[in-house]
Amino acid sequence: MSETSLSQNFIGTCSDPAATIAWSLVTPAPGTVIFSSPAALSTSATFSAWGNYTLRLTATSAGGANSTDIVQVFTDPVAHWKLDDNA
Repeated sequence: MSETSLSQNFIGTCSDPAATIAWSLVTPAPGTVIFSSPAALSTSATFSAWGNYTLRLTATSAGGANSTDIVQVFTDPVAHWKLDDNA
């Protein structure tokens, strides 16, 4: 298992161009998540272990109003198996 096999791109949307954006991991999770751009609508996430993760995208307006979306991600080791033709 390598970090690159556990990466996924995400694109959020927000109607307020001045809003502050924050991607975060909702705990508990089977591992950690590193966001390439946690303060941007478009980011990639790298997961440290296989399993089920819940991610949160929060947009906060200048007036302090919050909007939150939840994303469920399941990393599946079976989908990343490679057969060894020499076995």
